[in-house]
Amino acid sequence: MTFFYWFMVVVILGTFVPSVLFFVMYVATGDDDHANRAKGLWTVSRLFTLFGLNVLIWGHVAMALWQLWAG
Repeated sequence: MTFFYWFMVVVILGTFVPSVLFFVMYVATGDDDHANRAKGLWTVSRLFTLFGLNVLIWGHVAMALWQLWAG
């Protein structure tokens, strides 16, 4: 699971940081293309974050159930 956690951190930051940069470029220039890119990357970043949290929570639930039933 450690690999998964690090992978999700890299993927989330890899979409979040460019989202912030495109948002800053949108604020500086007012170009709608930058706003659309920022919005798309922000959406993907939220998707990865929610997926990672979901796997984290249900992984712990599955391990707890396994430990209860297996011994």
